[in-house]
Amino acid sequence: METIWRNSPILRSIFTGSDDGPRRDVDRCTMRLGESWAIAIPMGDGSKIRGLRAHIIIADEFASISPDIYETVVSGFAAVSASPIQNVKEEAKKAAMKEQGIWNEEVELLNVRMGNQAIISGTADYAFKHFAQYWRRYKAIIESRGDKQKLEELFKGEVPDNFNWRDYSIIRMPYELIPKGFMDDKQVSRAKATIHTGIYNMEYAACFTADSDGFFKRSLIESCVVKEDKPLMDGERPILFDPVTRGNPNLQYVYGIDPASEQDNFSITVLEVHPSHTRIVYCWTTNRSNFKERQKTGLVNEYDFYGFCARKIRNLMKIFPCYTIGIDAQGGGVAVEEALHDPSKLEEGEIPIWPVIDYDKPKDTDTQQGLHILHLIQFAKADWTAQANHGLRKDLEDKVLL
Repeated sequence: METIWRNSPILRSIFTGSDDGPRRDVDRCTMRLGESWAIAIPMGDGSKIRGLRAHIIIADEFASISPDIYETVVSGFAAVSASPIQNVKEEAKKAAMKEQGIWNEEVELLNVRMGNQAIISGTADYAFKHFAQYWRRYKAIIESRGDKQKLEELFKGEVPDNFNWRDYSIIRMPYELIPKGFMDDKQVSRAKATIHTGIYNMEYAACFTADSDGFFKRSLIESCVVKEDKPLMDGERPILFDPVTRGNPNLQYVYGIDPASEQDNFSITVLEVHPSHTRIVYCWTTNRSNFKERQKTGLVNEYDFYGFCARKIRNLMKIFPCYTIGIDAQGGGVAVEEALHDPSKLEEGEIPIWPVIDYDKPKDTDTQQGLHILHLIQFAKADWTAQANHGLRKDLEDKVLL
């Protein structure tokens, strides 16, 4: 909005009122032009934007907007007519003309008026996500051309009153059809040469891609996400859960740790073990830059990065009863392992954590007192990595990792 206003001298010369132009508020940006206005708002969880009213709604980057928020909150913004009193009079006039038999299709075309509009736009997404579902529904409505039988099949019942298939349209703008020079041709060519077809088709060809091309298909990962409308079943019971910040003291938890710090994030994933499946219930990430920022603001007491991460692991163990820990032995894995049994880093009541005891491969740490629950994993071994990847995919396919 600010860019449009700043780069439009003619627009600024027309609207010279004290309230005209863009204005930033804490939770929105408002552009006023005379009696008209536009508001740009962040979606969030939808709780802070209820009660707004608008004649035109533009939901950009629709793939990133929760469909529940859009359908229950945003779409209601345009439920009230732009001119409700005038609209009531025209509907009454239309009903009276129908009763007298003088309302026909020709008269209806002459009385077409622009009502409230809802526009969804953005980069195409995967074909199994909600943006593609809207696209397929709009496409089916347009292709029905008002055929009552097709519409009844689409709506799975009666067609709503005053429904008009001509109110729907789809505009697709792939890179090849936009004006020459609008995008950097060299960058687009580089993208076409370096990224796989699925992502290119979504980003530049405005096509919904059926699936990703990786070893772990996006559709496979998506199928392991629990949903209320399509719940996964454990026998006769649906499996439904949310991320948590505190574990169940009656259950056991497995920690997976990636000890990166520079090029990638240090991450902790906590798995909740159930008899028939395992749930990912908690994730935490940081990096060295974030740690330094915390130091500056006094949010941490540790002076070394891996000591800080080891303290986070121990704090999690107080609220997620830990059964075992798996950590990459490369990079910072050894530093974290040492910090977990360093007496100077233990708080009252804590005991050292040591690598697991393997009776086939004795180690010096086997005789140390403490919890022997730490698995140091050699990701550099190609055979182990291959087995782990295939095992993980099998768990996803069997829906035992959710």
